[in-house]
Amino acid sequence: MASSERKAWLLLLVALLALLHPVQAHYKRLSKRSVTAADISNFRGAILVKNGKPTTCECALIDNKAAFVAANCLDLNGKKLKDGSTYEIYFDGAKGNSPGKAKIDPDNIIIHPKFNQNTYSNNLAILQFSYTAQSSWVNYIAAYRDEWTDIAYVRRVLGSASTSSWRTPSVRSYPQSDSKCEDASGLFRYNQDVYTCSRIYTASVFSGTCNMPYGSIYGVTSSSMAIAGLYSHSIVYGTDMCGGSVQYHYYIVLTNYLRYAQSVLGRKPKEFFEDEDGLKSTGRITSYYMKHGLSPNDDGTYMFGGDMISPRAG
Repeated sequence: MASSERKAWLLLLVALLALLHPVQAHYKRLSKRSVTAADISNFRGAILVKNGKPTTCECALIDNKAAFVAANCLDLNGKKLKDGSTYEIYFDGAKGNSPGKAKIDPDNIIIHPKFNQNTYSNNLAILQFSYTAQSSWVNYIAAYRDEWTDIAYVRRVLGSASTSSWRTPSVRSYPQSDSKCEDASGLFRYNQDVYTCSRIYTASVFSGTCNMPYGSIYGVTSSSMAIAGLYSHSIVYGTDMCGGSVQYHYYIVLTNYLRYAQSVLGRKPKEFFEDEDGLKSTGRITSYYMKHGLSPNDDGTYMFGGDMISPRAG
């Protein structure tokens, strides 16, 4: 058989296999595997604005009516919101859309019932709002961690609330967890499926001499990606929150909380996955919450989180 004929048969075989075993696509495909700021600009992002000022707290959008945010980004008295604080959510201009914003009624902020303000376990809240400047849309959340080939750490920055100006996001690929993460945190040790952890950092948005963690993570597969989690908190040996001491940054992965979000919202968040059977095998439940909520500040460590412009100790 001639070389050209063999090539034609191989191409036909590949096409037939693709028909027999299609990949289930729930997301926008990327043209390359390495993640860049340009890739991130294809996905909607959001920042929490509190009392008229941008925070460093990123939001994981569910759709044009709801989003996740870290609960320690809110002004709390115990597990309840303090009176007097105002909240808005600002959207960047991803996918060629104009930046936008929406007010958030405090009555429409739902803090996870098992959030622990001392240990930062189950550190999530759901924001509900009405954004009607554009037609309805949904955002996909990466749901099956076992298929991720990389994790992209992302820091979005809203430069000004008054002008809705956004800076170019910082992005870094870092698929592994640092080996000492579980030594610094018992909470991480017993809940490694719900966290990613790293020592990597980016430049501070408010101080040229200070470093800070990223704001969100994206689960990356061989074909695409979607937002997967949010920055929760950091643990430092010592008290230097600017990166002068050894720090470990913990990011809460959202997939185990998607059923809970559905129970709050009355609609199912859209999920990014390729292996449907694998995702089903994880057995996620509505009432999921972390175990082993250990005390903070063990072994000479100091824990902080929330808005990095004014971080809070755990």
